[in-house]
Amino acid sequence: MNTALESIIPSNVTLSTRWSMESPETTESPSVRYNREDRLLIVSGNSSLENAEDFYRPFVDQVYDDLHEKRSASVDFHLRVFGPKTAKVLFKFFENLKYFRLRNRAAKITWKYDMGDESMRELGEAFSELFDLNFELKAVVR
Repeated sequence: MNTALESIIPSNVTLSTRWSMESPETTESPSVRYNREDRLLIVSGNSSLENAEDFYRPFVDQVYDDLHEKRSASVDFHLRVFGPKTAKVLFKFFENLKYFRLRNRAAKITWKYDMGDESMRELGEAFSELFDLNFELKAVVR
């Protein structure tokens, strides 16, 4: 692996063959996987991180790079619970995606929520309306 690349990737992020980068789920952080070939970011689990901005930065930066280079990316969220610092990251991320959308660079967002979790469904709807992005809301059976 490129040692220069290793030096900028946080310790919580690993490189693998299927996923370009991934971070396993912990009690405070979701599972986060990024596939460069498919331009796909998947975030799943609970996120009550104190350092949410640092945690998500390498993954979010990859999505931004995809949008600069390839004009499209996909993001799949299935957060069950998230704290205020994660909410701040999401707001900033969606605001930046809106900027890209205005420049004809689309990010497709799938917002999954557990069947019956009306709060998470409503949050997805609110994000979709607030930022005017390509959101797909999808109920999943747990």
